[in-house]
Amino acid sequence: VGISSFAGLVANPRMVDYCSSKFAARGFMDALHTELHAMGKTGVNTTVVFPSHINTDLFKGFNVGVAMSPQYVASQIIGAVEDNQHSLVLPRVLGIAIFWQGVMPTAMWDLCTSLSYSSMNKWDGTQANKVFKAMGDK
Repeated sequence: VGISSFAGLVANPRMVDYCSSKFAARGFMDALHTELHAMGKTGVNTTVVFPSHINTDLFKGFNVGVAMSPQYVASQIIGAVEDNQHSLVLPRVLGIAIFWQGVMPTAMWDLCTSLSYSSMNKWDGTQANKVFKAMGDK
């Protein structure tokens, strides 16, 4: 199981480094899946998860509406693994954005995504640093 982010599917301003790493996680999981299949390996499955906003300290100040609980995300991941899903977008309704991104003219897509441009305006990066430090102290 690889955990990417919805930002690994749809980029957002002020998140270039984050989006890049999440797009890389997506590419890694796709390449791993394809390589295992090409080698004829069986019994090894891959699932890549693209969650949006999860209600944790890491996302303090990030504003995109309703946040999912960590418990909900975990239960959805377990279900995806049990069902051998290749990918999981959470919340699932965001999956349609990938379709629209592929078929909309760029100017229209830019207009639609501009509605989320302010989502990082109140994000508190110091809180994220505290979370990462606490993870390293364990």
